[in-house]
Amino acid sequence: KEWEELQQRRLSLQLRDGAIRYLGVWFESTPGWAVQRRILADKFATLSDKISRGGPNREQAVYCINATINSMLKYPLQLASVPVTTLRQWDTGNRSAVRAAGKLPKALPVGLFHLPKEQGGLGLESLELAVGRVQIANYMVILNTPGMPGRVVQAGRARYLRRREKGTLHA
Repeated sequence: KEWEELQQRRLSLQLRDGAIRYLGVWFESTPGWAVQRRILADKFATLSDKISRGGPNREQAVYCINATINSMLKYPLQLASVPVTTLRQWDTGNRSAVRAAGKLPKALPVGLFHLPKEQGGLGLESLELAVGRVQIANYMVILNTPGMPGRVVQAGRARYLRRREKGTLHA
């Protein structure tokens, strides 16, 4: 009886709004990633708020954002599709948290936040760039995979070249 209740509870934790969680990513039966996007947005808001309320200095804020927020968001974004505008909003939120923690001027160039420390920047990872790099790397691996996965991606690329569809991975 107890085992059955625990299994039912565990299963209910894996289902949400018609989506099922598998390896940390919420998959939906309908096209799109609405549930995953909502969950990621909620996690971003919660973690960003916790970091801001913790009163970190600039270095601590950059470390916390890179190590917690960005790493937590990047894993599901290997598969899930989130608009670039959302990634830019999250990057803006991260920069605002670092700016507030370091008492930095609003006129500080955006690029300076994302430059590596070795190059004189603050070392804040850009979600937009990081997610793009991961998606391109995965695309290249699949593109060069023999068999069905590679053929599907190659066919998608050929279709893109014919139609010039915007907003696809093949662009």
